[in-house]
Amino acid sequence: MYRMGELCRFASRFDEALAWYERAKERYDLQRDVAGASRALRGQAAVYLDTVRPIKAESLLQEALRLIDGQQYREEQVVFGFVFIVLVMFLPYGVVGTWRLRSLQIKQGWRRLIKMLTGQGGEATG
Repeated sequence: MYRMGELCRFASRFDEALAWYERAKERYDLQRDVAGASRALRGQAAVYLDTVRPIKAESLLQEALRLIDGQQYREEQVVFGFVFIVLVMFLPYGVVGTWRLRSLQIKQGWRRLIKMLTGQGGEATG
């Protein structure tokens, strides 16, 4: 279920991804798998970061850390914290949003260049 959430997230099907992550968390809770439940919460948080909703992501990340606090997963907390910082500080639109923005910028740049070369644009050509 967690992997289905990942697949949906990477395909930009964010609502479906959230549903899969929620199902995964429920299953991990039933199995008393603290690390799995924390991972599912982090997946949900990643969706909110990808869709530029950091407030919701923050509460999920805090809950994920609370779950594994005091457990044997200290290294996971450090890695998790690092990933969170990278996502929030260096990718302001989230991973998927950044890819989309770059794709849009490239397409617009090509269109502008073609218009300039064919003389169809409103810009001066020389």
